[in-house]
Amino acid sequence: MELGLKVRRKLLTMALGDHTLMLDLVHPTLKHYANKHGYELVVIVDSLDETRPHFWSKIRAIQNHLPDVDELLWIDVDTVIVDLDVDVRTEIPGDPDFSWATHMVESIPCPNAGVMYFKNSEKSLNLLKIAYEQVDLIDNVWTDNAAFMRVLGYAHEWIPPGPAFASCTDLDVFPLSVRWNCIRQDMELPMGIRHFAGEPLSVRLISICEYLLQPSHITALNMSDTDTAVYLNKITQTLETEVEKIHAAIVTSTLVPELQQYNAKLTERLAAALDDPEAVHARLSRLRAQYESSLSWRLTR
Repeated sequence: MELGLKVRRKLLTMALGDHTLMLDLVHPTLKHYANKHGYELVVIVDSLDETRPHFWSKIRAIQNHLPDVDELLWIDVDTVIVDLDVDVRTEIPGDPDFSWATHMVESIPCPNAGVMYFKNSEKSLNLLKIAYEQVDLIDNVWTDNAAFMRVLGYAHEWIPPGPAFASCTDLDVFPLSVRWNCIRQDMELPMGIRHFAGEPLSVRLISICEYLLQPSHITALNMSDTDTAVYLNKITQTLETEVEKIHAAIVTSTLVPELQQYNAKLTERLAAALDDPEAVHARLSRLRAQYESSLSWRLTR
């Protein structure tokens, strides 16, 4: 790109079905991050291929939007951007076609397609095309993630090699730090984006709320007092609903005993928030400090 030309960038996410519950929570964070770092935020809310599970619409969405920009950042909706001050792109040196983070699971490299960077290039567009052509993986447990892994040459027992194995190895790929796609096993890292991949929906919703209710996070969004009150009410209503679901599961003995303690502490924090939304920051800080030492099991770990 010529010096001085503005880079055209989009930040894409997708929320179909019950994932819209997570979008309602994280949209203000995504919007703030996009505005702060010069991305156009695009949210996909309709399936782009009714013949496949909705996860595959991710690839279609990127195919549709990448040709219109210079760079595209994909972030799954079951995430919370924790480090709002740093643009992911600044931690991707050079001019690669593609970047994603790879986790080590039982000593096996397993990339995760929850956060991905794409440059508008022939090679990245070809990656998307070939990945979408992996029709035998349509019902694979890892869906689109399995397709990307196959064509980029990652072997795994859950992903048969197929005819397109390692067909895009000439792609210029930069290994994104896992701090920008932190799953449960990465909690000790300085977190950029927390990703609740593979968690049950109630766990994702409660965990997202826990992160969003951090006083520093709410303050960083720089919303008006009115918008902040509305947003906090939405978060606490979500917590209330999901805690009731957990409570019902506890009563029927379908959750581990440690979760009962978590439920009690969370309910008390929730009661304080509902009692006085304007004081929720201070109240949650005090409650969090009070219970942190005795809370041995957390859903976010």
